[in-house]
Amino acid sequence: MKIIYILFEIIKNSTQAIITSSNPNPLIEINIVDLDDYINIRIKDNGIGIKEENLDKIWLYSYSTNPIEPKKIIEQEDFSTESPLSGFGYGLPISKIYLNFFSSLIQIDSVYQKGTQTNIFLKKLISI
Repeated sequence: MKIIYILFEIIKNSTQAIITSSNPNPLIEINIVDLDDYINIRIKDNGIGIKEENLDKIWLYSYSTNPIEPKKIIEQEDFSTESPLSGFGYGLPISKIYLNFFSSLIQIDSVYQKGTQTNIFLKKLISI
């Protein structure tokens, strides 16, 4: 499974959220809990959060709360080492597809100006 990709996307989102917040004590907390049929990876931040009216949009391709500035991309020199890490709007939708394929799921709870909690439930493999 592409768990590395999924964790990178979620932690990147949390990092961006705490950078853009005005919280004087930024925090990203990661917990792993062994449940009966699942492993729960919980990533919680106290960043900017997501506005309630945008929560359903986060699963849509090309939707981003951190849009890329086209002017910056156009003005880059050839072979520039700068590239946007976020803003394309593909991280969460692709993560959800990967998890669904492996009978796993992702839940995101967010409160604007308070923070976001992401729960990833990885289905355990059954050994015979």
